[in-house]
Amino acid sequence: MAPFKYSAFGLTISSDFECQELRSGTGPFDVRFRFGDVPLAGDFATENVLSQVGAGKYLLKISGVARYLVTAGNDIAVDPSPLADAGAVCLFLLGSAMGALLHQRHVLPLHASAVSTPYGAVVFAGPSGSGKSTLAAALCRRGFGILADDVCAIDGSGVPAVMPGTTSLKVWADALRQLNIADRDLRPVRAGLKKYFLSSLHGLSADPVSLHSVYILEVSNSDRAVISPVPGLTKFQALIANTFRKSLVEPMGLMESYFEQIGKVAASARVRRVLRPRDGFRIDELVDLLIGDFAK
Repeated sequence: MAPFKYSAFGLTISSDFECQELRSGTGPFDVRFRFGDVPLAGDFATENVLSQVGAGKYLLKISGVARYLVTAGNDIAVDPSPLADAGAVCLFLLGSAMGALLHQRHVLPLHASAVSTPYGAVVFAGPSGSGKSTLAAALCRRGFGILADDVCAIDGSGVPAVMPGTTSLKVWADALRQLNIADRDLRPVRAGLKKYFLSSLHGLSADPVSLHSVYILEVSNSDRAVISPVPGLTKFQALIANTFRKSLVEPMGLMESYFEQIGKVAASARVRRVLRPRDGFRIDELVDLLIGDFAK
């Protein structure tokens, strides 16, 4: 029997190794994280330097860290490199490997952070460096709870809902300074990286939270932040553009269910574009603007 059991992304996970950013779970497991021999190559539809993808399977190879084999939406085999940093092994496991597993289970993963509010789940999507985790951290300081960071799982089998993921945010040192948070007592995401785990300051939801709003973050040369609705077909396109590991969908044979999920989210959620200044990320002003928008 595996020594650890967790609850995350709407799943109960049995794990051979510790993942500190996941909450404890009980009951029969849906997914297994296990140590195992993972091949360097295999019979896959597509491949590149880091990965190979086929129907129901995904092989990820991170030099100096580990190889991961994700199969059938219920198993991730992990083959760590000698002397690999445990934090790095878990980072890619809960990132790219988990994203692939969610796709295999027909759950939509967005490249986003999310918080729980009295109105429902509020999601911040966008490219790396756009401020997703920083905004989520600032909202947590206002009393909201963390739901997801980087990989935001949305279950569209009924009313679209965010499935609680990790219990902490990964925040860069310079963003922590903007939030007036000292990093000296925080655990680094991986050795040698000035990025730290920031745990929720408030209660965490263990249950799915109905999706309320998705904010697409973009950086502009404007001197102030602006929020505007994303209309019609553009809403659909924005969700596709911000899907986590979208390139895996077609070679895994999941296009039909993927577009069905996108359609359900586009039909039910408020989708907004947020243009924020490239210089002078005035976080408190932006948070005030966002709260005023999603609390309408």
